[in-house]
Amino acid sequence: MLRRRHLFLAATLAGLGIGPALAEPSDGYDPEPGVIASPQTLREEIPLEEVRVGMKGYGLSVFHGTRIESFPVEVVSVITSSRPGRSVVWVSCTDERMQKYGPVQGMSGSPIYLWDEGEAGVEGEGGRLLGAFAFGYPMTNECMVGVQPIGYMRAVGVRAAAGVDAVDGSAAGPATGNAPATLAAGLIASLIAEAEAAAAPAWARTGLDHAAGVARRTPGFAATAGSAPSAADAGPRPLALPVAVGSAELARVAAPFLRPLGLNATAGGGDAGGVGGPIPSNVDADATRIEPGSVLAIPLAFGDWTPTAAGTVTDVSPDGTVIGFGHAMDGQGDTALPLASGYTHFVVSRRDISFKQAGLLKMAGSILQDESTAVAGSAMRAFRTAPSAVRVRMPGHPDRAYAYDVVQHPGYTPFIGPLTAVVSLGAEQSPPERNTTRVTGRVAFSDGSGLDVDVALPFGTPGGVAGELGPAVSMMLTNPFERLELASMDFDLEVTPEVELAFLQDASVQPAVAQPGEEVEVEVRLQPYDAPLRVERYKVRVPVDAPDGELELLVSDASTALFRLQAARPAWNKIDSLDELREQLQLGLTFPRRAVHVSVSSEGPPELTLGESTLPGIPNTFGAVLGSSASSAARPGRAVQQSAFEVPEVVAGSLRVSVEIRRDPAG
Repeated sequence: MLRRRHLFLAATLAGLGIGPALAEPSDGYDPEPGVIASPQTLREEIPLEEVRVGMKGYGLSVFHGTRIESFPVEVVSVITSSRPGRSVVWVSCTDERMQKYGPVQGMSGSPIYLWDEGEAGVEGEGGRLLGAFAFGYPMTNECMVGVQPIGYMRAVGVRAAAGVDAVDGSAAGPATGNAPATLAAGLIASLIAEAEAAAAPAWARTGLDHAAGVARRTPGFAATAGSAPSAADAGPRPLALPVAVGSAELARVAAPFLRPLGLNATAGGGDAGGVGGPIPSNVDADATRIEPGSVLAIPLAFGDWTPTAAGTVTDVSPDGTVIGFGHAMDGQGDTALPLASGYTHFVVSRRDISFKQAGLLKMAGSILQDESTAVAGSAMRAFRTAPSAVRVRMPGHPDRAYAYDVVQHPGYTPFIGPLTAVVSLGAEQSPPERNTTRVTGRVAFSDGSGLDVDVALPFGTPGGVAGELGPAVSMMLTNPFERLELASMDFDLEVTPEVELAFLQDASVQPAVAQPGEEVEVEVRLQPYDAPLRVERYKVRVPVDAPDGELELLVSDASTALFRLQAARPAWNKIDSLDELREQLQLGLTFPRRAVHVSVSSEGPPELTLGESTLPGIPNTFGAVLGSSASSAARPGRAVQQSAFEVPEVVAGSLRVSVEIRRDPAG
């Protein structure tokens, strides 16, 4: 409650021009009255101590459209202390549908009722409320489901109701603090795994590899940035919430973004029209209410794409508090997410784990509390959004402009925000196989700063765009240094039907012998894709401190040059502030890729870095002493003289050439 009041004050100050302004959602996303069906009295619950193996009952859920249907259950066992102070009741779902489906993602929150001894036992009637369908085993031969006891869940509802500001009846936005930096590290690891599986060449993953290097040097990201997430074991776990994202390709691209959040990207669904968009003929949006067993929808963005996490309502209290899911979304406590009614297209039955394909109907309010046992909310407006504008130029199509409002949330915004650009690229068709996709634009943050983007991707794909934008945006918004929110995103994606790519074939240096400080000519042979080989010549100056002997020049693409530049700058070995993180990420998003890079390392005295200061020209002996970890905090390195020569194509490859240095040309 204190955090909500603090954020309400911050939002008020921003509106007065005293603090950073953050976008508000349009009126079209305001809750509609009457969507939540509040009962006269609270449904009676069955205490855990009264639950016996063999007790029978039923659950409620929506399998098609909006009709709430029942399914029979029987208690198998009660596992106490499944977590500290928590028990789980396991039931068997015995009807034909559930035996075919197994545990279903999207049924999280389906209320389970048990009949008392002597009760008539009519399916769908009577019984006391046990809790929510919440946990399951993948790859099972029968439908065994873990039920979250309703007592734990109702406590979350009480905290949600208590968090509503008593003065004006509104909440004030998501909890303070950023989401854990490890979420962004998990995204990077997943994207790297996807790139490796696709055998993506180095020039195609320049930004992704650069971001991974930045993560390894940043506290908070470093622990998990270098490895892909391990496969889940076969044990029981909370059922992931399905999020329909569109095509199968987009689901594949979105999966690494949603997986760290416990969400499952599914192909199909995805209400392109947003709230109030087209719905199936068997659905009546006006007659659908938020009630036990109905679809509980949480849209994460609005506009031309509306990704929506879908689960089920477990209970509604007389004061209108809604609880559902039986497990967390991100489990961060105080929150502010949209709450909406929804429907089910159908259940997709799979051998590993089934899921509901669901859609969005009407705004009903906001989720205000998100804990390990439930989410809870009520009929009020508490969430905010940030705008994202994306323009796409695709061969054979008129130019398209897409507009989105991304829900402002520390856990979801860092991942859903970049996805708006990715899904826009593939909205009408995937880029043709032979193409170059250029991404330009800016991501603005709540502190007034931003990241500029200028990236060219030969053979561009939505996955390639995801690898460029996703890590940088998510790392900024989950940074371990300062609280930061998304203010806006603005992107232009231009796809041309030519592959603007050139490979480094060969290089040589003239003259073969030179003096320090003298210019030499580097001749480079470039092989453009689908075009004749051509020769480029560049003038490069030999470092004035170059000693006699062979001097190596690295002729390379952006990926190799960027790696060498990073390795040579000791000040970049550890990132200790948000400004340093921003600087490093910005470098990867704008480093020239349509260029031949020529790098020469200085062989003279070492360059030492002490804090933010660089101390060049230190004598070798002094440098060795000052640079030792035992004697000081100075960090040794070598200055790199780097030149970028612009060409029309993205360059791929690297070559090493050398020139002999003689201070006495007569020798």
